Amino acid sequence: MLNTLTLLSREFVSPNMVRLNFQAESPVFADAPSTDSYIKLVFPVDGTLFPEDTNIRELRASLPDSEQPRVRTYTIRKIDRAQNIVSVDFVTHEGESVAASWAESAPGGERIQVAGPGGVYVPDPDAHNLFVADDAGLPAALAGIESISEGGRATLFAEVESPEHTQPVESRGEVEVVWSYRNGAETSDLVDKVLAWDWPDSRVRVFAHGERTTMMQDLRPHFRSHGVGGRDLSVSGYWRRGFDEDAFQAGKRTDPLVAAANAESAQDK
Repeated sequence: MLNTLTLLSREFVSPNMVRLNFQAESPVFADAPSTDSYIKLVFPVDGTLFPEDTNIRELRASLPDSEQPRVRTYTIRKIDRAQNIVSVDFVTHEGESVAASWAESAPGGERIQVAGPGGVYVPDPDAHNLFVADDAGLPAALAGIESISEGGRATLFAEVESPEHTQPVESRGEVEVVWSYRNGAETSDLVDKVLAWDWPDSRVRVFAHGERTTMMQDLRPHFRSHGVGGRDLSVSGYWRRGFDEDAFQAGKRTDPLVAAANAESAQDK
């Protein structure tokens, strides 16, 4: 099932992140309960919209490579449930990027079809909620932090390019924020800061989403070593350094880190 969104407005929330606000036609977005709710944007080869009852998986299985739509996954940053307005943040960068290029140039009134929303994560008011994110994971992390009620606790470790790329962190709970800066390099001291964090005595719920190697290889074992697992452990690679989106998604099917994480999750159940 595909849902149609109509572009209402665009605003930059940081030098490399642009927010698009969409009018949704379907009420399903207002019912999305998770703070990591995501949608899959569908970019047809010829720009033609598909019938709304289209199953995107069945469609892709039926089309030759030359007619395959480009599909990109993005987190829903905010939902105005009263107006049914959906806001999505896009990281902008140099080079070819189907979704980011579209986000910067699409005119007001442009319509795009999406599959979803999906998502399962919500912060736990009885745990210390630990968020780790880079630019790609930051929208979901900030959405989670904003949902924490008074008395809740959270820590955010976030990697961005420079201090000018930070964003306000709003919450009714008690939140510690630690920024890391790449300053033109490929990586920052994000991992070192997370590993050095003084782990609290209380139960910790982890949401760590961003670059695949950083989250899955460098940090996931650390969280496991502190006994975090099951529903308290949400670690995901949104992208992989050195891979474009299509190659990254294709490689996830045989990625040993993903396979190991899935096996551990199955054991935790």
